[in-house]
Amino acid sequence: MNSIAAQIVEEYPVQITQLPEDWPRVSDSLRAICHEHAYKIASFDPYPHLNGLNSCRGKLHLIGLLISRRDYSKHHAWMVLNETNLADAIEMTFGKPMRGLSGTLKKMPAIMFQKTAYQRLAGLISDHRAIKVFGHSDEITNDLIDTLFNLPEELRMASVIKHIVCPTEARIIEIASSPDDGPAGSRSRSRFASRLSDCRSRKSFWNAIREELFERFVHLPQAPATDDVRVRSLSTIGQISQAADEFRNCLRMLVDEAVRGEMAFYIFDNGTSKAIISLKAKIGQNGLTGEIDEIKGVKNSAIPPETIKEIESIFEGAGITRRNPEHHTQFGVMCRFIRDLKTNDHPADIERAVARLEDAIYASS
Repeated sequence: MNSIAAQIVEEYPVQITQLPEDWPRVSDSLRAICHEHAYKIASFDPYPHLNGLNSCRGKLHLIGLLISRRDYSKHHAWMVLNETNLADAIEMTFGKPMRGLSGTLKKMPAIMFQKTAYQRLAGLISDHRAIKVFGHSDEITNDLIDTLFNLPEELRMASVIKHIVCPTEARIIEIASSPDDGPAGSRSRSRFASRLSDCRSRKSFWNAIREELFERFVHLPQAPATDDVRVRSLSTIGQISQAADEFRNCLRMLVDEAVRGEMAFYIFDNGTSKAIISLKAKIGQNGLTGEIDEIKGVKNSAIPPETIKEIESIFEGAGITRRNPEHHTQFGVMCRFIRDLKTNDHPADIERAVARLEDAIYASS
């Protein structure tokens, strides 16, 4: 050893570990195609790996599914690799035919995925919704697998997937979905899935997600109650959105004011006339009170004077609940995070937006 090499060894000592004698020889070709799985495959398909390198891409990904299990055996993997028919190899792997899996595996790239992707794929292949999405896809990518894995089962539909550009967006949808495992949660997720599948653009898709997030995590303060059957309080953000659609106005733009307790909204219906009533908080001589700010019809049309007098008589003397500043400041922050979820952000920006949203949800719980 020359003096320079000796000096390097002395100053930067390293422990050189020799590979075991039975460690399989792995070709560069197998390493390039199989990555982290190369040594496992070489242990049952020795160099020059003719079976592995000559296999179709579907067979290689099936082997990836098999060797990603904890309990796989080399003998079983070798038998699957040597099976010429992919459908028979699938049945040999899972002990039964797996509908749609053969077509799914054939759509995967020529390079094997990482172990995590195969473990997630293993959890998806028994879900008929996921298999249906795979069937409608031109190519099965790692991102598609991650996206489907992150989505609740009820939302694994091609009509939903087409609006999602990265797995992080699926995490946002998962946050917006009801976490309840019971029948009520399943109905809520099915309703949400139906709403998302009806969206024709990413803009309408993300508007629906934002409204669901508002509905789940941002709650309106209790508005002054009226005992009159002609007046109905809009007590949730979903009801405000529905009223905006019914009256074709910009009521959605006032959601923040409703969350902060600065405004409350009602629908008036006496059988002949319908109106939206906006009640605004006001500090008067007797402290915090409320006053009617606007009374509008469909498309912000004017209401007959006699109907206005009828409404004013109903609200005469009504008060307004005091708001909890800390509570509504917290929800105001969450409102901003939900509204800041952009539809065309770079994935890193989406990651930051989701992280902020998750922090706000955690703080509110």
